[in-house]
Amino acid sequence: MIDPEVVEQLLQKDESPILEFKREWYWVSDETDLSQKWGEFYKDLIGLFNGYLEFVGQDRYLVIGYCESEREIFDVNAASISTLRDLRGFKRKVAGRLEALLSYPPLDLEIDIVEIKNKNLLVFKIPSPRRLTQLKAELATKTRVLDPGAVLVRKGQESDSIRLATIEEIRELESQFDSYKKSLESKTGDIPQKKDRSISKTVQLYIEKNSSCSIDVGFPIIVKDWANNVIFELFKISEGLGGSKYFLYLHEHASQGKTNAYLKREKLLTPNTPLIILTDSPSIKDKEKRKENIANVFNSDLVFFIDEFGLNFLYGDFIQSFERYNLPVFVESLTDELIDGHNSALKVLDSWYSCPASPLMVIKGYGGIGKTTLVKQFLDNINKADESVGLMFIDSNEIVDGLLRVSRAEKKIDDLYDFYAAQSQRAEIVAKSFSKDLLKLSVDNGSLVIVLDGIDEVIAKLGSRFDVSSFIKSIVGSYSDNMEKGKVVVTCRDNFWREFEGSELVREITLMPFNEDLAGEFFTQALEGSKIKVGRAMEMAEKLALKKVSANASEAVYIPYILDLIVYLLKHEAEFGTEDIRLVTPSNILNLTISNDFLVGSVCGREIKKLGNYDIDTQINFLIDFSASKSGYVSLYDVKNVFERSTSLQVTDEFVEKLTGHPLLSCADNNLYFRYDFFYDYFKALYLVRYLLRSDIAGLDAQVLDILNSYAGFDNGFSRSVAIRVPFSENLLLFFMETVEELKQRLAGGVVAEMSSLRGAISGAFSLLLTLKWHQHNSLDTEKCTELLDSIFSTGEWLDSVYLVGLGGSDKAKPIFDFRGKTIRSSYFEGYEYFWECPMDEQTRFYSSTFVALEPRMGIKVKSYPNTFDLSCDVSDIASLISQREKEVDDQRSELHASLTQFFKLFHERGNFYPKKQDDVRARIYTGKLLPTLLKHNVVIEYRDPKKAALKQYKIAEPFRPIVKIFEQGGEAALEFERVVSLFM
Repeated sequence: MIDPEVVEQLLQKDESPILEFKREWYWVSDETDLSQKWGEFYKDLIGLFNGYLEFVGQDRYLVIGYCESEREIFDVNAASISTLRDLRGFKRKVAGRLEALLSYPPLDLEIDIVEIKNKNLLVFKIPSPRRLTQLKAELATKTRVLDPGAVLVRKGQESDSIRLATIEEIRELESQFDSYKKSLESKTGDIPQKKDRSISKTVQLYIEKNSSCSIDVGFPIIVKDWANNVIFELFKISEGLGGSKYFLYLHEHASQGKTNAYLKREKLLTPNTPLIILTDSPSIKDKEKRKENIANVFNSDLVFFIDEFGLNFLYGDFIQSFERYNLPVFVESLTDELIDGHNSALKVLDSWYSCPASPLMVIKGYGGIGKTTLVKQFLDNINKADESVGLMFIDSNEIVDGLLRVSRAEKKIDDLYDFYAAQSQRAEIVAKSFSKDLLKLSVDNGSLVIVLDGIDEVIAKLGSRFDVSSFIKSIVGSYSDNMEKGKVVVTCRDNFWREFEGSELVREITLMPFNEDLAGEFFTQALEGSKIKVGRAMEMAEKLALKKVSANASEAVYIPYILDLIVYLLKHEAEFGTEDIRLVTPSNILNLTISNDFLVGSVCGREIKKLGNYDIDTQINFLIDFSASKSGYVSLYDVKNVFERSTSLQVTDEFVEKLTGHPLLSCADNNLYFRYDFFYDYFKALYLVRYLLRSDIAGLDAQVLDILNSYAGFDNGFSRSVAIRVPFSENLLLFFMETVEELKQRLAGGVVAEMSSLRGAISGAFSLLLTLKWHQHNSLDTEKCTELLDSIFSTGEWLDSVYLVGLGGSDKAKPIFDFRGKTIRSSYFEGYEYFWECPMDEQTRFYSSTFVALEPRMGIKVKSYPNTFDLSCDVSDIASLISQREKEVDDQRSELHASLTQFFKLFHERGNFYPKKQDDVRARIYTGKLLPTLLKHNVVIEYRDPKKAALKQYKIAEPFRPIVKIFEQGGEAALEFERVVSLFM
């Protein structure tokens, strides 16, 4: 946190080489071309890093929201600029850019919103760097392009303007920074150390591979003399049958001559014993020159870079060959992060790949946005640049069943190796496999880059059995903890990903849909530049375009999977003719006002001739049933049976072969899959739509139950997709009642293993019904929620078998029910977010019910009464909450007793209650909260003495005068006093 007092003092100063003020942020809205404005920002920041002569050693500040000439603060509205809404993410973005842009970038800068005089300033604090900073990449600003090697200082015609430093200024600044660094070291004894690395894992794994070897007693010898640059590790390895060798780790910043002299002086090496030297791979072009120098100094030909040694002698056999994808069409996806003035996602990945100590990249975006295409092109790029790097692509959809089997054996999925093991077990060809330690070493050394594609599939299917937090920690901590070259890419739908708090080593980007230019480029590539076809493709795409609203206007954006399907349709025109896209047969399932339904219907219409004149709904019904496959695919050997069950039509083997070419499907390993993961959820929603539209309870099969249990929730995306296709009606309400009743009967007679899914299905059905009601009226208050609750679960006298599991709310609606005066029996509440916000009173009763994971939301107090939960209820999981509530009630009652006793004592004298002047009663501070309630319930009444008609008085009403007994000797209890206490509880 930046100290506000320090900022207030800065505002009293003039701008200088280490202090700059800006009235407002570099742009005021999310404009389209921000590259030059980002350049201005980085130019100003870099200028502050170097400052100017005589300012070395002082903290630097950039203050946004203050005008120096007017001496006035202007509030920074960070919420209006998407880049500034998440300061932690913004800092990560800036740090990553500075690493790519500068040599020795000061990454310990602080960024904070500081409130001064009720206005917000955006403040950057840069502790004085220890080195001179210069550009190592090109930087484009508003007025010019700065070349690599440029050194910026803040000293031009004015004392605070930015310009290029002269050679003399550079020399003097370097001298002053060097003096500053030495002064710090002399004061604290803290010589800044480089990364402390080790080859202990490499040596240990070498010994494991060569089981006859062992480390000699007294080794390793580790020397870390940072002051003299003598930094090494020395291991001596001996074989059981004789023979020894040394492993020497030479740190990248160690002095070769001094280290060799130290080894000789201390006689640490035995003559004629082989010496294997391992060192870090430098970031220079002529890497072999470093090895030659080391070989000459130490007189040893066995010199290896650490990753080179691992690849040649430890794990090279386990890295499988990589075949480039050579994507026929690739358009660079966009993200909101700028690199070198571009927001190309591929350039972000390339920049991340070149940065050390940044092991994990998460690529987010919804289904069909192009995540998989992007990472495949990224892997191709790596392979083209360096074929020695191993590349592994793991498709979560292929291995999720294997992970599920492992997790069922009471093993948490929490490590990158779990995914590798599942991939290896799936391989048909038996190949050598990594051990966990070898996999960690290969990734840490940068020898193997791993992509986990579609990890949301794992999150969805494994739930709590997949520990996402530990999984990320394993990558950050175990797969990039020594050489810091580890690179792992994860793709995930953004709604499944919860950002990992506490580590800036995790980078994230979110892919954006294509704009019109990118859509045109996609079609140009895919349709080989045919202007007629590209024009027609764009016309079709415009019908399905989404609208992205910006600060100034709205623009059309396009989902890549839709563009891909449009290309597919156009490429098959020669086979099917040139008629316009339309639904050639009607559909009772699809809603043509919904863009996705229109596209799917159009695709199926185009396939009618190819599939033998099966109408659209026949295809849709098959695809609906296809989506319910638990494995996520259907074997080609089972397709015929699945299609015939779905459609009641006889099909031939030839038809099955043609089905593999359906544009919504893809075929691999003799299995059919959906071409995009988007369609799994899309057709599952249609599965439920079909069930509701048919309104036949016989259709309540295992798939409907599973979808209700696993996907339906209040106002989530899945339920909304059902709601826009199925309008709420009284007949629909009756069918929901019938559905829930059937599920309750199955629950009553079912086996224990099915109880959880049946409870979840009942809750899902009710959550879906709430969503339908909410979308009918665009409002859903407590009264409407309670009406639906009564409709579904009321027996007339009480609510029976109410199951609310994982019921949450949305930004616009909260499902809250009025339980006042109600009796609820045989019910189950788990993870219901608003349970404690449901109104209850002393007549609310729960019998034979279970309550699990009902933590109140922030700021909400638990409310219950002594008899709210009958002894027949299982309240073990919320017992602490109830106890806390009871303690609060006891404390409140004790406080009330004391306050009311003090109040009644005002009227007590000579063993009785006497009238008191109203002004005297009101003058007491403690009466303010009590008096309105006591007057309302006629405990205290107004009184006028006939003899003093003008005097306004209060007196204790006759029915409550027995309260005087509490002041008598022995303090008798008074029932009337307890009645008064209850008025306030």
